[in-house]
Amino acid sequence: MMVKELLIAALLVGTAPIVTLAQDATAPADTTTPPPAQPASTGSSSAHSSIGFKFMYGAGLLSYDVEGDVTTQTGPAFSFGAFWNWSTGGVISFAVQPELHYVNEAGVTEVFGSDVTTTTESIRLPILLKLEFLTRDLVQPSIYLGPSFSYMLGVTSSIGDNDTAVDEYKAFQMGLAAGVDVTFLRIFVVDVRYNTNFTSLFEEDTESQSGTVAMNSLRVGLGLRF
Repeated sequence: MMVKELLIAALLVGTAPIVTLAQDATAPADTTTPPPAQPASTGSSSAHSSIGFKFMYGAGLLSYDVEGDVTTQTGPAFSFGAFWNWSTGGVISFAVQPELHYVNEAGVTEVFGSDVTTTTESIRLPILLKLEFLTRDLVQPSIYLGPSFSYMLGVTSSIGDNDTAVDEYKAFQMGLAAGVDVTFLRIFVVDVRYNTNFTSLFEEDTESQSGTVAMNSLRVGLGLRF
């Protein structure tokens, strides 16, 4: 009897792998499709920074806060310099863009029938707060506004071919810059900017009138951004 039981146990153990293989063969194949690979991020939606250079040209205009009428005309204005931009990224992004420019601005005032041209040279540091739309890959328009700080290098007053250096002026100027710019194909920049000064260039105080005078400008610029 013991021998019979041992033979039955041996048969059961020997057929177990065969049953397992048969079950595996009849089981349906796994047809689950793996999820598609995610494309690599281009980084346009993440924070990033860039640098660039810009040249601007336009018109300068003196503004007077004095008693009586003052006749003014525009003069040439130009600037060139560099900028750094930090952006939060995304379709609508916030950016900070400090710039450093050499600025030359001129305005014309009529004095006793003669045109007097006042020309200023300065180093200017605007700190622009920008709202950017879309991405730089194709076209990215933006609007900006920010304070502008200037250190005057010199002021010249001209009547015809006679130039006279102005000694008494306020060296440190504070103003406001506002405008719009558009970046094309990541590197090309077109900029339109209005700059006004809150600080008087020098005090106007004569026997006939007293007040303040400030230099403003409207410029259009072209630049490269990397």
